Amino acid sequence: MNNENNFKLVFSKAGHFWLDSGLVGLKKILDEMGKEAIVQQKNNELILEGSKGSIQKNLVRAYDILVDRYYNISTKKQKEDSRAYNFYYDSKEDRFCSFPRKKSCGIAEIIYNKAPRPTGTSVKWAYRSDKKVEFEYKGKKIKRTQVRLPESHTWLQEAMDEFLNDNELDITTSGLLLDGP
Repeated sequence: MNNENNFKLVFSKAGHFWLDSGLVGLKKILDEMGKEAIVQQKNNELILEGSKGSIQKNLVRAYDILVDRYYNISTKKQKEDSRAYNFYYDSKEDRFCSFPRKKSCGIAEIIYNKAPRPTGTSVKWAYRSDKKVEFEYKGKKIKRTQVRLPESHTWLQEAMDEFLNDNELDITTSGLLLDGP
């Protein structure tokens, strides 16, 4: 770490086949993508250097590429059916964003026999209907789970309902995801 805004993250060769193979894979993915941090290979180390945020963005993007390329076994229909997407609220942009769910086959499925869950923060629903409710919205019949946000987030309720209805999304999580999946 040279100064407050410059960080160095060092991955050292471990002498273990699987761990070192992971470093090779990470280096190959980092080499393919546009980077915000400096990536170097010196001796037996893989080094990422830059701001904390740029290093994190690089690692998250590399992880997303890895999952999409090797572990996402979603069918073409699952990828294209935007009505099956999940969503989150982006507080920095003050908007709701949808994202495709991924059927992954990776360590989580192998160990726990289920896909990984979103890992961002969330706000539990104050109310969630047991069954899907059918209603009309802008001349279309919509059937989805009804939810209510807690008092701390009621100011988002109207915008969230409009976003869900416009995009024909249903509620699939135990709460509103905040600032990413």
